[in-house]
Amino acid sequence: MEITEIFRRIKEYHKELGYDFEHTELEERTEAIRHGGLALYQEVSELMDSFPWKPWRSMIDQTWSNSNAIEEIADCLFFLGFIMEAAWIHPEDVQLVFLEKLRENYDRIKRGYNNKPEERG
Repeated sequence: MEITEIFRRIKEYHKELGYDFEHTELEERTEAIRHGGLALYQEVSELMDSFPWKPWRSMIDQTWSNSNAIEEIADCLFFLGFIMEAAWIHPEDVQLVFLEKLRENYDRIKRGYNNKPEERG
């Protein structure tokens, strides 16, 4: 499934929940973006808890869960879609900008921007 289809389905889901931002005033859309952003922030935090990230704790004492990470990434997509809907951002526009950013990032690699931090010196 392409990313545009994923976000189309998320939009359908949100409409079923009662969220339809096509004719919503700016103030209500802005409030929705705030709420969606906070929810996205929380989901990213939950995603990080899927992996050992605490340098002060032993790796053995921390969990690694790809299955939970996948679930949290899917949750992040739902809230990204919510923010996009409230901001009237179309998935096709994101896709175009993504492709441009990807080209820019490959250009950076060609200019030497490809080393891991520990390899840079």
